[in-house]
Amino acid sequence: MRRRRLFQIPRFSLKHFFWACSDVFASASESSLTVDGMKKLKEANMRKATERGLWDTERLRDVRMLNSSNQTVCPLCLNELSALDFIKRSEQAEGRETYDLTATEISLFHIQELRVGKLQHRPYNLGWGHHHCNVVVKDAGIIPTLEWMKRVVDNNGDSWQKIQEDKLSVEKALSQ
Repeated sequence: MRRRRLFQIPRFSLKHFFWACSDVFASASESSLTVDGMKKLKEANMRKATERGLWDTERLRDVRMLNSSNQTVCPLCLNELSALDFIKRSEQAEGRETYDLTATEISLFHIQELRVGKLQHRPYNLGWGHHHCNVVVKDAGIIPTLEWMKRVVDNNGDSWQKIQEDKLSVEKALSQ
């Protein structure tokens, strides 16, 4: 029984990030629920999560899952997540489309990287983030990825103007 409960906790806590999206009620048109029905469901689910110790907003802000307004954000880029992105399929690169793609814009995101022999699917380590950001983080973890990204930006001049100049230079070189 204990093992079953361990795996239910993350699943239970993960759905609350949907309810914490700033545009969650705009998604009512995509479901069979009314806005009032969604408000009641959100309130009941958030109350349960808080009672079970799964919705400590301060702790969720500390691990980069919520912003200062307690809305769901991607742990890497810190942009707010949209409730609609939980159900919208990812865009596919032109010429590489497949009819059976089920990946959405949002995917499960480990705050601390996975480690052999350590249970990482637990509340406050498992949230949601952009699929692209999750691919960038891979298995390195958020902080090491941010440190690497800082070095990449520093190596490239750390200015928007320099990046735009490089963009034009690359485009020119490739068009010849």
